[in-house]
Amino acid sequence: MLENIQKYFNDYANTDVDNILILIGIVLGIYMIKDIFSFIVYRKTKDAKLGYAIKKFLSYITIFVGTAIFFYVYFRYYKYLGTLLGFFSAGLAIALREPILNIATWFYIFSTKPFEVGDRIKIGEYSGDVIDIRLSRFTLLEIGDWVESEQSTGRIIHVPNGRAILNEITNYTKGYKYIWDEISVTVTLDSDWKEAKYILNKIILKYTDHLSKKVRENIKQANKKYMISNFKYLTPVVYTKLEENGIKLIMRYLTKPRNRRTMQHRIWEEILEKFIGLENIKIVQKP
Repeated sequence: MLENIQKYFNDYANTDVDNILILIGIVLGIYMIKDIFSFIVYRKTKDAKLGYAIKKFLSYITIFVGTAIFFYVYFRYYKYLGTLLGFFSAGLAIALREPILNIATWFYIFSTKPFEVGDRIKIGEYSGDVIDIRLSRFTLLEIGDWVESEQSTGRIIHVPNGRAILNEITNYTKGYKYIWDEISVTVTLDSDWKEAKYILNKIILKYTDHLSKKVRENIKQANKKYMISNFKYLTPVVYTKLEENGIKLIMRYLTKPRNRRTMQHRIWEEILEKFIGLENIKIVQKP
């Protein structure tokens, strides 16, 4: 294909202007083909995530093919273009250090996949769900900040790809799909804390015990890639801790990251329903 394009340039392009016009026409033709295929994918694919992935793949292929044609034609056509581009590239690399870092990091993200579209991550001071990955930046649907329990704020954050090299990345959903969450309830010193602990244990078992089998299966899959050895005990548990103002009972259980607030809501409602009306158990109110 590239040899045919080069032959066409040699036979029909007599001036630099002809070369440029022909090259522009070829690149526009490639982009038109990409848009046609993207439109077909959009109309035919019902799975939104699969359609997005195919369209992004077509975009990358288009950029690669267009760049390959440009450099092949002009490196062959001009004898000294390589030397000229060498000096030009050196100056450009200094002036465009950050954009080049962003593009280089895209290859790192694409090849090693520290995160993908749909993952929930924390990178530096930003947390959110990855909704797009491009050549120079990736986009997060923000979670947390002023919103409790890491729910979406509705804001979109555009993060330069270079941050994935310069900052640590926490992935909530990669490999291991569950996280530990805790709810603390403090009862007064004169309360029947053993009965309170028994009630709390029954509540978290009710909402989380069914996850144990799914969690074990998920750990088996994750262990094929990661060494996860500290998840031997997966059942929910209630810990006891003495505080100055009472006895703190800490419920610890597994949940999916996106279900965290819903789980807390259900557990708290049942705690209030069970404790209200009990004379021997009183919850300490925060000042």
